[in-house]
Amino acid sequence: MPVTARSEESNLQDGRCFPHFVLKFSGQTTLQVKQDSVTSGGSDSEQKHCMIVDDNPGILDVVATMTNVLIGAEARTFVDPREALSAILANPTEFNFIITDLEMPGMNGLELRNAIRAAVPGLKVILMTGNHTAIDPASAELFGFAGLIYKPFAPDQLLHCIQSSGALEAGKPSPDLACSAVRI
Repeated sequence: MPVTARSEESNLQDGRCFPHFVLKFSGQTTLQVKQDSVTSGGSDSEQKHCMIVDDNPGILDVVATMTNVLIGAEARTFVDPREALSAILANPTEFNFIITDLEMPGMNGLELRNAIRAAVPGLKVILMTGNHTAIDPASAELFGFAGLIYKPFAPDQLLHCIQSSGALEAGKPSPDLACSAVRI
């Protein structure tokens, strides 16, 4: 699913200007984000890097575009959580934060989170799920997720989740010595 993003301004009848971003999916406009809700991703000018893991390629495209437009993050996407874990193990300091789906074949989001915690304990992991009864925010926090967002979600909801998780506040985490002990 091709996704494009652009900045636009709409003029209101009273002469005020309304800046916003428009995300297009396969040529059809589906999302608009108020530009004043967009953040630079923190006080430092370091490029943010995130990983997005979901077995649905369409979701990956949408969330990667949203993170780029909303916080300027460069996103690497993975449909296979085991490949995502391999990328983390190969370069534990590459990512500032991870967004992962809960229900995926081969390895679910909780299993991925546990493996990430063993390799890079300080790396923030945000859980997203379309199953609203599978996990509640208190349980997600208990399991060590930095945030929880239910699909479908609007861009401002994703931005709030990323900001409130603390994922933008810290630099990239340092790898733990346990990294080599994690099995894929």
